[in-house]
Amino acid sequence: MAIDTEIKRIVDEAYQRALTILKDNLQNLHNISECLIEKENLTGAEVDEIIAAGTPIYGHKPEGPAVAEPAQPHTDIQA
Repeated sequence: MAIDTEIKRIVDEAYQRALTILKDNLQNLHNISECLIEKENLTGAEVDEIIAAGTPIYGHKPEGPAVAEPAQPHTDIQA
């Protein structure tokens, strides 16, 4: 029983540590996931860049100025 108790303690501590790490890095996880949606694969250097920037480097780009609708073609053809 002592071994079972010790194993449960170790597993519970590891679970709590993993949960804390994930919670502390939640924004990084979201930023990386946005980039993965766009690019599907990231290098270690790209992951480091995303974490250092604190924002996705791929994915949703900020909206620029509105683009004007193209003009309608003239249809006044004279015979």
